Amino acid sequence: MTSTAPNIGQQIKTLRQARGLSLARLAEQTPMSEATLSRIENGLSDITASNLYALAAAMDVKIEQFIAGHFSANPKGLRSVTRSGQGAPFRSGVFQSHLLSADLSSKQMNPFINVTSARSVEEAGGLNAHPGEEFLLVIDGRLCLHTEHYEPLNLDVGDSVYFDGTMPHTYTSNSSGPAKFLVVTSEAAAARENHP
Repeated sequence: MTSTAPNIGQQIKTLRQARGLSLARLAEQTPMSEATLSRIENGLSDITASNLYALAAAMDVKIEQFIAGHFSANPKGLRSVTRSGQGAPFRSGVFQSHLLSADLSSKQMNPFINVTSARSVEEAGGLNAHPGEEFLLVIDGRLCLHTEHYEPLNLDVGDSVYFDGTMPHTYTSNSSGPAKFLVVTSEAAAARENHP
């Protein structure tokens, strides 16, 4: 996968301009430089998960708006089905990802299917953090979870782990090929209060 679909950079730019924010002003509210933000908006750089969360927080939106490109109110008794291979695709750094249940904009969990071929923390883009908590389940291959406070954790198919997303972390493949895994992130309590 070589590009985002829909284009996350364009979604960020559209929302930034709609809010009357300059690149410089938005960059001040995130850990990104103005140049990095410009490259992301113009499709010249992929965005990391931590920067995606930072942008969502700075613009007071959910990350689904950048990926799915739309909002719709979630009715009571909601249900969302994502058929195999039909999630909203995007690239986050070296990770190929598919957002599941992209049709729901006001959910408290963000499920993704991620695939990584990275073999080192450096190749994975370093350790990154995001608000809330994270659950992951290995679907295919062998995954290694790297975190700030723990030794690297090797996980085989069917293994899972739940951890604090604010703890810097990343994933690498310990397989001969890529590792595929389900990731479910939760919104931080403060973020949920901003998005009823």
